[in-house]
Amino acid sequence: MRKISIFLFIFFTAISCKDNSEGFIIELKSSQNEIIVGSSVVFSVVDNSGEDLTSASNFYVEGQIISGNSFSFINSGEFDVYATYNNITTETITITVNDPPIYFEKYVMVEDFTGTWCGWCPRVSYALEYGKEQIENLVVVANHYNDPMQNSYSLSINNYFGINSYPSVLINRDKNWNNQSISGLSDISSELNFNSTASVAMESNLTGNNLYVKAKLKMGENFDALTLGLMLLEDGIVKPQTNYTSYYGGLNPVVRFVHNDVLRFYFTKVIGDIIPEESIGHGKIFEKEFNIDLSSYDNIQNLRLVAFVSDRTNRKIINVRASSIGENQDYNQIN
Repeated sequence: MRKISIFLFIFFTAISCKDNSEGFIIELKSSQNEIIVGSSVVFSVVDNSGEDLTSASNFYVEGQIISGNSFSFINSGEFDVYATYNNITTETITITVNDPPIYFEKYVMVEDFTGTWCGWCPRVSYALEYGKEQIENLVVVANHYNDPMQNSYSLSINNYFGINSYPSVLINRDKNWNNQSISGLSDISSELNFNSTASVAMESNLTGNNLYVKAKLKMGENFDALTLGLMLLEDGIVKPQTNYTSYYGGLNPVVRFVHNDVLRFYFTKVIGDIIPEESIGHGKIFEKEFNIDLSSYDNIQNLRLVAFVSDRTNRKIINVRASSIGENQDYNQIN
């Protein structure tokens, strides 16, 4: 009997030392740290030897003990969570709970780096003209280099993205379009297989030669950092085009080649203007007004506007949209 008592004394002493001795640490873990309203998070506790202490621990959300080790968050915000094991308390962790995303119709931007001297560029022009007929939400921007349509904006974009071969094509400033032909249009249309959590829209009016534009952005989630861009394009510019392809009748040059989607002007920086941090957030709307004198343009009716929102960190286009002058657009929110 005495031997059993001694054994029990040693056993309980060992547990007490494990729980309270210096160097014993417990850690709170969560299945997720960022969720959407209505989702649940599962919590666990382990010690510094890796032993699972979850079943013997208590868990607290915003200072209130919960039942078990799982909790469903029904409100958005940031919530402090900690756990206790015997008399030891873990460090507090924060669970971020976001409102459900708002989804919008998705558009894709394709930037064609081209020039009238580029003999293989008509292959891309032909494919993209056909693509605009087949892909409803395709927005094309032609950045010209070393020809009469070159400007400081097209040069800035060339330098920014390191374009050194022609033709070159970027999809949403995130991917190179390597199959630059009609057979490769699926690479572009695949970008439209999902909806976007941000939408751009434009309102514009022309008074005399003065164009006034309001670029608008609505956000459907809590983004980290965004930019908003606005540009002016022109269609129907007739200039001779060198042509090494069989397209356009195989003529070289194509004397009266019609150049569309030509970049003419940027109201913002070419990568977009930074949206203030305090203006970014789920359900928020950001608007910015611009104006330009169009008296230097001969064919105002051929001008179009393009607005885009991009991720400031990786430059990827989140969404884009084209607008005719005088059009007042709303956000294409999907219910």
